[in-house]
Amino acid sequence: MKHKIKPILYIAGILLLFATCTRQPHASALLQQTDSLLHHHQPDSALQLLFNIKDETSLPETERMKLVWNKAMAHYQLEMSLLEDSLLYQAIAYYRQHPTDTARLLDTYLLEGMYLRWKEANDEAITVFDKGITLAISRKDTTNMLVLQRKKLEVLYKQSRFLECKAMIEDMLRIAHKLPVKEHYQMVYSLALVSQLGGDTSNIDCPEKGFQLALEAGDTLFAHHILRNHGCMLVGAHRYREAIAQLQRLIRLNPDFLPYAVQLSLAEIYINLGKNDSAFYYLDKAAQSMDKEQKLKKDRIMLSFKSLYYQMQSALNERMGLPYSGQVFRRYCDSITEDLKDKHNTALRQQETRAQLQQRNYELIINRQQMELRIAVIVSLLLGVILALIVLYQQNLKKKERTIRRLSSELQKYSKQLKDNEVLMAQNNESIQEPANATLYPESQ
Repeated sequence: MKHKIKPILYIAGILLLFATCTRQPHASALLQQTDSLLHHHQPDSALQLLFNIKDETSLPETERMKLVWNKAMAHYQLEMSLLEDSLLYQAIAYYRQHPTDTARLLDTYLLEGMYLRWKEANDEAITVFDKGITLAISRKDTTNMLVLQRKKLEVLYKQSRFLECKAMIEDMLRIAHKLPVKEHYQMVYSLALVSQLGGDTSNIDCPEKGFQLALEAGDTLFAHHILRNHGCMLVGAHRYREAIAQLQRLIRLNPDFLPYAVQLSLAEIYINLGKNDSAFYYLDKAAQSMDKEQKLKKDRIMLSFKSLYYQMQSALNERMGLPYSGQVFRRYCDSITEDLKDKHNTALRQQETRAQLQQRNYELIINRQQMELRIAVIVSLLLGVILALIVLYQQNLKKKERTIRRLSSELQKYSKQLKDNEVLMAQNNESIQEPANATLYPESQ
């Protein structure tokens, strides 16, 4: 019996395996891989894996929330807008209701704040960041506290709330011994920057300390960035001789570091000092550097640098009694405008293509779900037929067993009766032989 049932079970197993193979890749394993990728700041690779999970609705709540969360975190790490992450608030609420992971709990305030920032709700974003900072401090989580403070600083800076930025940075520098080295020299430099932008020049010499800390940390590029901006700060404070010294120092250390920006700063200094020939000299060098940079990188120089160049050129022309013409700058601005239009049109086409692909993806998901439903129905029917055949086979087998038992019982009964008949026949034969023997052999008188 077992040998006859085995083939049927094999068929059922194959059908179940086929049905399983039609499902999407195991979401739990993919999500676990993306956790690791996001931890190591590889959002591109994480998104590629997340896009392999097609049908979000079929996932259990835990996996669905993790999928929404990891997509939003990948977008955040790529500095992409979070406004399209429409289910983000559901994931945030879910992880705040399940606060088993402190880092993820604090990240809910990070992502919510960044979502509000993309939404231009800056005051609400600051409120959310403050809540996260307070929670991080209560849990003595310095790393996430610094992340949230940096994001709050970015919002304040964007709103030109420089004195609030200054107060925040001063608070952070009170625990400088707890700050990572990079965070330390960046905050020292930022303190001078936001102070001056807020009209306070008391920290204007702080960049020198930041410059030395950056050099000691091996961050030469940022050290040179500090040096250039320190020169610009000194220009803003009308300390022109010190500014020249800082900018010349940068040229000696790294002549290829934003040469047109350095040359424009020097031109600005010499205009303010009334040295027109030196100003024209550095303006010409800046124009050559910008042309060279544009040819090498095939990209537009920042509009602010071009604008500053034409502004100073106009000021010098007016001072020297030369005619003024804004035609060249207008043409440059027109070209920028055309480039922006082209990029906007390209973005619209890309958005249209994404929408079409998304629609096609939904259609494929629906088709796959319908196919899975058909397969499930077919497999269920086949399993039902197989089960019915097994039941019928077992019932038939039991019926045959009952028949065999009945026939066996009757056979035993007939065999016993046959033996009894044989015994009776033997007794009858003996009874017949005794009188015959007496007749043939009478006793002698």
